[in-house]
Amino acid sequence: MQRTNAVIVAVVTALGAGTGLAGAEVRTFAAAADATMFQSGVAPGQLLSSGVGDGVFAGRTLFHAEYRQRGLIRFDLSGIPCGSLIQRVTLKMYMERAASAQLPTEVRLHRLAIAGSWAEGGSASFGGAGMPSEPGDVNWQERQHPGILWVTPGGDFSPITSASATVTIERKFVTWGTTAEMAGDVAGWVNDPVSNNGWLLLGDEVTQGTARKFSSRESLTVGQRPVLLVEFAPPCSLADIAGSGNCGDGIVDGDDFIAFINSFSVGDPTIDARADVAGGGAAGLSPDGIIDGNDFVAFVNAFAAGC
Repeated sequence: MQRTNAVIVAVVTALGAGTGLAGAEVRTFAAAADATMFQSGVAPGQLLSSGVGDGVFAGRTLFHAEYRQRGLIRFDLSGIPCGSLIQRVTLKMYMERAASAQLPTEVRLHRLAIAGSWAEGGSASFGGAGMPSEPGDVNWQERQHPGILWVTPGGDFSPITSASATVTIERKFVTWGTTAEMAGDVAGWVNDPVSNNGWLLLGDEVTQGTARKFSSRESLTVGQRPVLLVEFAPPCSLADIAGSGNCGDGIVDGDDFIAFINSFSVGDPTIDARADVAGGGAAGLSPDGIIDGNDFVAFVNAFAAGC
């Protein structure tokens, strides 16, 4: 491909112009899936679930043969552009039931591993003992019933606590966040949606009576359903192509310039498509599968504008 001296000078000049973060946006997300898996103290191998029940449970029951409960929750974050800078993340869930006269307890969020997704099946438990798993349900042994197993019974999740909250017996919203770990979880899911398996809610599973029931996305009281609030700065321009993975980081700088030049020199979008930022004619600024002069001009203009 022929590159004129004038264009090269324009790129070098633009290199000093790219700066800044985009303006922040705040979006609220409803849960895309939530469920609970239960382990019975009497029959640990029993497959018990709640996929479409009105609650998500975490902790250890006071009765019901001392069941352990672990909740799972996931949000569809496709509304956040890849490469956005995640600034604040807050999860809110309404605590609607607890054993009376129990002390406050801690409930932690742990990022679920990317080994495979879990599913929300058709079981519905309105109490702390669970119901027999139905097709598609997640349970203590299986991330999808029947037969698709967790690597580790009880769920495959990061040992790192993403956030924790102290939960009393008072009926009210409980808030997790903002923490750097939660922001990192969300950023990872935005940039790699396949890895988005959400969080596991882990309560005190040693002390009896620590179980808490939170309203699920199926709750008949719409105002008590879980919500995730995310504040983020979207990629600031067409030139923001380098950062986490193959998408931007909210800043137009030298990393984007280098990424473009490296990709442009290869010229093969099947190897590295970051230089394919513009199409021709009716395609406007949409990638068209071809790396050519249209992409070069579009990148230079966007890079010179910065954010």
